[in-house]
Amino acid sequence: MGRGDRRRGGRPRKVEAPREPSGAVRTPTQRERAEDATQTVVEARMRHHGIDRATARSQHGGSAPGRMLAAGLVDEPEYEALTRYAIIRRRFVVALHGPMEEPASLDVERVSGIDHSDTEAQDRWVAETWRDAARALAQAHPLAHKAIADVATRDVDVPYITPPLRCGLDALVALWGLMPEPSGANKKTQGAEL
Repeated sequence: MGRGDRRRGGRPRKVEAPREPSGAVRTPTQRERAEDATQTVVEARMRHHGIDRATARSQHGGSAPGRMLAAGLVDEPEYEALTRYAIIRRRFVVALHGPMEEPASLDVERVSGIDHSDTEAQDRWVAETWRDAARALAQAHPLAHKAIADVATRDVDVPYITPPLRCGLDALVALWGLMPEPSGANKKTQGAEL
């Protein structure tokens, strides 16, 4: 029995693994692990939502409002209105200690205009803001609240803007004063000053 006949102990050698000059399996760096995780997320977004690589790789590819912005279905003020609605709704549910429906990745601390040190005042502000938004949506269209909630908090993709969604977006943009300043108004004002 020669030396070559003896079986090797331990686990089988990884055949195609990248190796160090010493022959040891090379462990990936933190950057390589992060790139691998990002690539996995991008491929999953592309497969699940049917979007291109650039949109899937951007921060907007992770939410229905973001994908609508990337597709050109909504503009920047409407995207901001959907994002604010989702954040305020989540904070309202937190203030009431209710069940969460929204993704945990939603940044509830992003809402400005309140003092985060006084939770009672914060809860009052959130309740008032939520009441105003609900009232504006109810006045805009009977189904506007459901259409906005589906897109903003339940991550439902829509292939086109429905009338309830359009009315709801317009109501929230007007309520929160997110309308962009028209470019023609500046030219008229500048000409009048001369």
